Amino acid sequence: MSKAPAPQNYFSNPWFYFFIFLTANGFLSYGSPPSGTRAWIILAGLFIPLLFAMALKPLSPPVKEPLFQKEILPPASLWIWILLAGAAVFIRFYKLTTLSRWPLYDEGFVGYFAVNLSQKWDWSLFYGSSQAPPLFIWLLSFLFKGMGPSLAGLWFLPAFLSALAVPLGYLAARQFFPRSFSFLCSLFLGVGFWGFYVGRFAQMPMMVLPAECLVLGGMGYFLKQKGEADRKKFLLFFGFAVGAGFYIHTSWAAVAGFVFLTILFILRRKLSLFSFFLFPLLIILSPLMASAFQNGYGSYLRDLWAFGDGNSLTAQLKIAGAYLRELFWGINPGEFSPELVGGGLMNPIWVSFFLLGLLELLHGFRRPLYRWLLLGLALFLLPGILTKTLETFRILPLLPVLIPVCVLGFYRLALSMSAVRPWLLLTVLMIPSAGLDFYHLLGPYQKVWDSPVHWKNSLKSIERSRANEILRAVYVKRGPGCVFSDFMPGFSDQTLDLSTSSLKTRSDSLKPAWAACLVNINYQHYLSQKFPNGKSYWLSPDLSVPDGGMMLWVLPLDPSQQETFAGWQKASLALKPFIFQSLSYVHGRPWRQVLEALAEAEPSFRGDPLLRSFYWEKMADTYLRLGLDFPAAIRSLQTGLDEGVPSAHLYYRLGTLYAVSRENAKSQTYFSKAAHSPFNQTNASQFLAGREKHP
Repeated sequence: MSKAPAPQNYFSNPWFYFFIFLTANGFLSYGSPPSGTRAWIILAGLFIPLLFAMALKPLSPPVKEPLFQKEILPPASLWIWILLAGAAVFIRFYKLTTLSRWPLYDEGFVGYFAVNLSQKWDWSLFYGSSQAPPLFIWLLSFLFKGMGPSLAGLWFLPAFLSALAVPLGYLAARQFFPRSFSFLCSLFLGVGFWGFYVGRFAQMPMMVLPAECLVLGGMGYFLKQKGEADRKKFLLFFGFAVGAGFYIHTSWAAVAGFVFLTILFILRRKLSLFSFFLFPLLIILSPLMASAFQNGYGSYLRDLWAFGDGNSLTAQLKIAGAYLRELFWGINPGEFSPELVGGGLMNPIWVSFFLLGLLELLHGFRRPLYRWLLLGLALFLLPGILTKTLETFRILPLLPVLIPVCVLGFYRLALSMSAVRPWLLLTVLMIPSAGLDFYHLLGPYQKVWDSPVHWKNSLKSIERSRANEILRAVYVKRGPGCVFSDFMPGFSDQTLDLSTSSLKTRSDSLKPAWAACLVNINYQHYLSQKFPNGKSYWLSPDLSVPDGGMMLWVLPLDPSQQETFAGWQKASLALKPFIFQSLSYVHGRPWRQVLEALAEAEPSFRGDPLLRSFYWEKMADTYLRLGLDFPAAIRSLQTGLDEGVPSAHLYYRLGTLYAVSRENAKSQTYFSKAAHSPFNQTNASQFLAGREKHP
């Protein structure tokens, strides 16, 4: 096996740059340098060396055979493949239901629609406030139909899709690269942090990775077809496949654009063949386009769009820089993505490989494959940097083109050392690389959820997680029961309902042994008097919630309480249309239909003071959340106090609304009523004390 001659001086030696990049990236990933120091490290450790290397001749003498065509590794034996597959599967399924502790709110909404579909199919093509495409939810609904709704099922699907991407990534790479290069691509994909990190989130973008590998592999296969008849047949199938990707996630537009431009360039001298690709793509897109037109699709994307009414140029540059920071070094806790705290999506070894590979692309820019990879890197960053917020998974399509660039960087190192076997070098570098990535997932990522601050920033409900643990202990002791988790005001977080599905009574003939209700802690006095055999669990004592936060009330059911329980069941069922409308509401649209769905549930909340309070709390919250209608919210809370349970947190919320409305006398009156309630866990007393100190 031929080796490239060793470079003659340090400044053309790839190892010289590798160690500079590795040192700089190590400080940026795992250190906490001040912003000024960080800027100097980026300038001196990354930017200047890159410019210097670009100004020199290529990092090795030019050869006729492209770098990526070299077979630098012996064929991987079966046990190597088994070891890789085992590591890839193990890290994706390890602590499947406990590593992330609790689902994100968005995962709860995905689970909610999947559960509904598993019970009654509706052929909707857009779901939720983000108007998400349907394919991931469809697949999850089939899974729930077979195994029942659960957190295990929720997280099984993304873990499986992430694992599936590994063999698909290898097959895709083989269409462009030789065996050694393709094996390294599958190795990076199998045990690299980004690859198994995405398998921990039940969200629509998780389908992008395996689908993109499949489509890019198909494009490589197409390039090998010489006969026109074979090309026509394949383009018909390929157009359908690319069009189907639009049913996965909005970021697929970047993948489709990449494929579209590539096919158009290849067929530029035979544009008549392009119609065999375009027509099936438009055919499969037509139902989605018709539904988008009918349902006014696009308001969510307009809200994300960085221009027009979006961020200022300075703020947008900060967001664009944050995407690069998240990719290479990670984001500081509490800033944008708090879960990435042990480095970025790429560890320092990966980033150093990538920068060497980027130099290879720039030095060999005349090679069509290199230009194609550079185009992919640029296009797949656009869904991130053209939006006004940071969300990791918008740039997920970057991974299948980023990994070959990293492998090119490894190739450049391996071919510069004629005395060292590449497989030995691979072992020396990949073991610490995989170790850093495994540690990132099982260490800092897992530990970050110990802090309630990160739960709030990431839209995870620590109270519902705590309630879930309590309910599982109750289930073990008492058997199946019934959980009411939708009476709380808020945006209909469905995570607890999904997690407790397996704890609930499933047969109409089997009476539940207990009932549990998620309520505000200030209802404790009323509930303890009405149900002396019940037990309360305060879920928010350490969270500094102004109105006291949540309580789980667990009640062993006996015949004397069946009437009350039946009323709760009726009210809970009546809320389902409202929950659906609330989760489906798209920002900027008329919100009256959400309010009307709640109004239609009102008769089911009659006859029970507690249910009346629940109802008017939700009505006030809906007026505030969707319409910022303070007078209507005040009227709703006042009705809840008149018809329901005069609880401290209702007085506190009225006091807060009057304070915001600058009606200070009324505000002080209601804060005083909250402070002097029989049971008070609100901040009303502290507020009044502050008023007395600073009138």
